[in-house]
Amino acid sequence: VGADGHTTMSNQVGVAGDINIECKDDLNLRADVVKLYHADDIAGYLRMDVAAGQLDIENGAGNAVVCIDDGDRNLYFYDKGGEYISGNGVDLTITSGRHITLDAAGSIALDAGNGLFYFRDNGDLDDYFKITVVDGTGATTLETISAAADGHLSIIADGHVEFDGCGVGFAQIEETFSDDALLTTGGTHDTQIDFRASNKIYLAITATMNDMNLI
Repeated sequence: VGADGHTTMSNQVGVAGDINIECKDDLNLRADVVKLYHADDIAGYLRMDVAAGQLDIENGAGNAVVCIDDGDRNLYFYDKGGEYISGNGVDLTITSGRHITLDAAGSIALDAGNGLFYFRDNGDLDDYFKITVVDGTGATTLETISAAADGHLSIIADGHVEFDGCGVGFAQIEETFSDDALLTTGGTHDTQIDFRASNKIYLAITATMNDMNLI
């Protein structure tokens, strides 16, 4: 015990050995800050302080690397802020206050047991992009889901889009003869062909028309 009250418990100088503390019930350590080091290495340690019920693992500079708190079951990174991993016994959620970067020296594999993968904007459950992969065949479906039926899919390539060694199929839709509701050009039996819906159109021509309006 030093004159300033600092107290040290250690082995005899030059003698290696363990210090064992055994108790039948709880071992209570009460201090403003509790630090656990490995030997003389202070490059990293376990620190308990900051706030009541919070446990931090800090580096040698005293900066929190990860922390947990008794107010929830989240594993926080950097500080008790917006970056954490949480679980409820069934689902695992990774939350970031800004970006998430996946950086692997090898491959990144996404493996869903039901083959369903969802891409959502800010938690919108009514409008999203969905990828379905069928087990056993690898057949894959790209699908947009939209509450207002306006979930358009755009492919913007800084080059060209190539379909290699496969056919490209389009669903055939049927246009109505003499229907020109979109452009209303006014001619006799003017008919619209709307290629925005499909590149494969069927039209039964039953009379002479003035204009066929391609959209």
